[in-house]
Amino acid sequence: MGRPGGGGAGELCRLEQPFSAGNPAFRGSAAVDGGRQRGYTLGLNWHPNDLVRLLLAYNHVDYEKANGVVVKGLALGAPVGAKLDAISLRVQVSY
Repeated sequence: MGRPGGGGAGELCRLEQPFSAGNPAFRGSAAVDGGRQRGYTLGLNWHPNDLVRLLLAYNHVDYEKANGVVVKGLALGAPVGAKLDAISLRVQVSY
């Protein structure tokens, strides 16, 4: 990958992941009770040589739904959900 003594190769990655739990495929499932989830990932990969790869990623997930019977103490239809932000760093060595 490249010439000896070079800087290696880099990649910039972006991923968008929309998901609707109100999809008819999930109706009747006790584990999925409607709502929408949207996730974004932004990544930077660096390959300094043929055997090593470093991966850095930022992930943001936003989940929103109306309360059904999941959260006790909240009125039906009250907005509930969660947000998640994560940064990960991974080193991969091939031999």
